[in-house]
Amino acid sequence: MVDRGEAHAKELHEAELERQRIEAITMEVDLLQADVPMPSGNTYSLELIEKAVAEIQSHIEEKRVIGEFDPTSNLPQVQMGHATHIVEKLEVTEDGTMTATLRLMATKRTSDLLRYLEAGGEIKAAPRGFGEVGDGNVITEYSIVTVDLHSAHQPASAPWDVPEKSDDDERTTETTD
Repeated sequence: MVDRGEAHAKELHEAELERQRIEAITMEVDLLQADVPMPSGNTYSLELIEKAVAEIQSHIEEKRVIGEFDPTSNLPQVQMGHATHIVEKLEVTEDGTMTATLRLMATKRTSDLLRYLEAGGEIKAAPRGFGEVGDGNVITEYSIVTVDLHSAHQPASAPWDVPEKSDDDERTTETTD
């Protein structure tokens, strides 16, 4: 007969091993390329990307940049029920590519993500941010909130990313490229 205490201890040990396995997984992802139009049609200059990456570095170092899998909104706040990873590194390479290193967190949503990948699903990564769009869909101001993961069935550029004209004829948008 198995002691309830022993069975519970075994379950806790197995859960801890699973948490450690998940949190050991990292992903290296390319996010966007300077001066190349994104799927949304938005273009980011190298200087703008470098500035946005520099502005979020202290939050990354403090492990405060958490991303979601298939976020349901483009709000600046991360919905912790969808949280799957911590952004450990965000940088711009010599060729102007914004790249990120993501470390998975042990959450229910991460379990969903892993099941999706194990079933052959594909994902893409995209920065979530906000800024202003100028003429020709060139981004003129940009701040990064996080980096999200998207399943192949959900476009990284959601309908709310379409720039709209404001009263002063400048266009403002929240962007997810």
